[in-house]
Amino acid sequence: MKKIYPYFIILLLSLALFLPFAFAQNYSTSGLPDGAKMRFGKGEIHALQFSPDGTKLAVATWMGIQIYRTSTGEEFDLLIGHSSGVNTVCYSTDGETIAGGSGNFYSDNAIRLWDAVTRNHRKTLLGHTNDINAISFSPDGRTFASASHDATVWLWDIATADPLKRLKWHMGTVTSVGFSPDGKTLVSGSEDNTVVLWDAVAREHLKTLTGHTGSVLSVGFSPDGKTIASGSEDHTLRLWDSTTGKPIDTLTGHMGFVSSVSFSPDSETIASGSWDTTVRLWDTATGMHLKTFIGHTTFVVGVDFAPDGETLASGEKGGTIFLWDAPSVE
Repeated sequence: MKKIYPYFIILLLSLALFLPFAFAQNYSTSGLPDGAKMRFGKGEIHALQFSPDGTKLAVATWMGIQIYRTSTGEEFDLLIGHSSGVNTVCYSTDGETIAGGSGNFYSDNAIRLWDAVTRNHRKTLLGHTNDINAISFSPDGRTFASASHDATVWLWDIATADPLKRLKWHMGTVTSVGFSPDGKTLVSGSEDNTVVLWDAVAREHLKTLTGHTGSVLSVGFSPDGKTIASGSEDHTLRLWDSTTGKPIDTLTGHMGFVSSVSFSPDSETIASGSWDTTVRLWDTATGMHLKTFIGHTTFVVGVDFAPDGETLASGEKGGTIFLWDAPSVE
């Protein structure tokens, strides 16, 4: 019997070492909800975006910007440097730059730019005096927009890192901002319940879109430039004609704040993430509900279609990210 004990102890030690590894290996793909392809993530999530080639996912968290490989769910880098958590993140359209915006009472309220390949810090854009809630590169990569808690939208010159203009029209915190595909128009959403269109070239106010009865939390142009989507605390997703500013449709079904929106690359589908912990897919042309993805356990704070339209990423406040099979809209 004495000769058996050493082998038995070795077996137990081997199992103790192997089981956590096996669990970690299987976590991303085991027990997935219907429609999900992968699960990963850690830390409190604030926003996320695919790289233009779809191979990476940048995630804004309280720790910094986490970069994941979308093929495996592996985190392979963490960009740090902000003096507080990162509220928002985006890639430049050429995929060469990653930007992050931060802000709270104890931070520098800065926008930091990193080289997306080397992950070296490039520039810091300073000037905001309050939280930076949303950021966006213009399609040509020359201009940068940032939305702040102080009810302003700023435009920046990327080459010099200097502010070009401070746009003031909203009467409440600006929560979201994005350029049109041709770069001529900027859209912003605010806690004053409005969506505003700006002339991004002349840098002046164009139109104010009203209809929401709660704070607008997310806005975005369709890739074909024809439609604007806005998600609100009033639990609705509204569609607007980007040229006239007139309302097209109001999509209902979420039981909580609609915190994030994203169009598919062909503009035919809209994804919405909500505080009701679900992600919904909608037909842009008809407004018909197509599918609901269920699996998150806390507020969904970000959704983004992959560039090929085959995958949808969603992230929740609690730290879990799902990659969903976007075409499965039976």
